[in-house]
Amino acid sequence: FSYTEQFGNYVKVGNMVHAQFYLRATASGTTSNSTQMNGFPFTSADLSPFNQWGGSAWISNDINSTLLKARNNTAAQVYKNKSGTPDTLDAAELSGVYFVGSVSYRTA
Repeated sequence: FSYTEQFGNYVKVGNMVHAQFYLRATASGTTSNSTQMNGFPFTSADLSPFNQWGGSAWISNDINSTLLKARNNTAAQVYKNKSGTPDTLDAAELSGVYFVGSVSYRTA
């Protein structure tokens, strides 16, 4: 997906980052790939064997979503919660929606 508007801010205290974001998403076509948000301000710590952090986000078409941050990375995967199991978002679900959320994570 891409976006037509984006806003965000973050606060870093020691090795912890709290970031907030707002996107107006656009998407086209179909995909079975996961949706990814790139460009978080700091690389996450490599806390093997687990993924770094989870965050929450609201999507304006009432999809309950979860962010999952990989270790040693500045990106997060976006999943919808479907029957208690993470599932990929498809392009039709992201077209023209607002995507608002926040995350906290430990830096590398």
